[in-house]
Amino acid sequence: MKNPLQAAGRRLLPWIGLLVFSAVPAAAQTTPGATADDGAASFTALTPVKLGLTISPAVQVRVNLINAQGGRGRFVRRPNRDDARAYLAVAAQGKKPKVVAHALKGMARSWSLKGEVGARINDDFIKVVRARLQSGPKRVRVAAFEPARLLLAARPTHKGVLADILAALKAPNSTVRFFAVRSLFNVADFQIPKPRRGRLKGQITAAVLPLLDDPKASVVAATADVLSRVGFDRMPHRAKILAKAKILVNHPKAKVRGTALNLWARVAKKKNRAALINALRRGLADDHGYVRGTAAEALAQLGKPTAIHDLAALLNDDSKSTLKLKKGHKYGPRLVLGTRTGRQVRVVAMQGMASLTKGRRARLRAAHPKELQGRKLNKALQRA
Repeated sequence: MKNPLQAAGRRLLPWIGLLVFSAVPAAAQTTPGATADDGAASFTALTPVKLGLTISPAVQVRVNLINAQGGRGRFVRRPNRDDARAYLAVAAQGKKPKVVAHALKGMARSWSLKGEVGARINDDFIKVVRARLQSGPKRVRVAAFEPARLLLAARPTHKGVLADILAALKAPNSTVRFFAVRSLFNVADFQIPKPRRGRLKGQITAAVLPLLDDPKASVVAATADVLSRVGFDRMPHRAKILAKAKILVNHPKAKVRGTALNLWARVAKKKNRAALINALRRGLADDHGYVRGTAAEALAQLGKPTAIHDLAALLNDDSKSTLKLKKGHKYGPRLVLGTRTGRQVRVVAMQGMASLTKGRRARLRAAHPKELQGRKLNKALQRA
């Protein structure tokens, strides 16, 4: 039987810790040290953002706790309104980039468009997100893309936040460009691979296109990946995308070759796929498993049963058809490139063959038509 005193002590212990942290002066918790959290000798001071809300004592206790944890604390699993406001206050007035970045990620988990979780998005939320998107250390700007996705997913999309992210596509830092192009997939009228009303899809596509020529391979791969997920054969600026994809399939980096093959397959028209099929067949013999798996999956999606012979050559290939990009792993989640039908090349090939035959025996011409088959083969065996 559990001791009621011990159970009560376990419940009161977190609150005692909060009271202890609240006693620590806020200035002592937020003063930056000699070394920056981003690895530099010193970091640029963050400009405080003035908030319209009043910080209650309950919120201040949480603010002090977040500052004392130094950006290494766990996020609240079931945040309430005070938790959401505490993350907002730290993101607006914190001084350490690591702590402010942690608070921005907490905002993405504790604020919502309709108030389903924590607090409902208001003007203070938008003000803080836009301020951190526009300027600050790399760690802070990258973290600001997480709460910004909530505003991109709104209908209609918040024009100010969208303008800030489109401007971030031209940032001098490649990590900022990498996460900026990834965040655009959350725009509702851009992510659907179908024609949409208005000019928003064409506007975003035109802004993203220059990144296909970016000097960083990870940025090119992320851009091609986003365009392949939203692309179709009548998408805006299709001719420019197709021309760049045909060049990128010969890129020295596997992450670019694979995403370029997938992008080409998405935007190619049905009546003109001869060059695409030849490129996919060359991709089946690529040195990297991700490119082979991507080529096999794209070839199967074309729906031509003759591709079964090409896919059969990969049935013994146990290489992984996934690839992890290292860009931004210190500041945000990595982008894992891969195929949808499996994590191994041979699994992708088997799934492709099954989809082409629809679960039935394929009626194809043999690779060597002169060989005996069926009844003729049985008669020849009986004669022997």
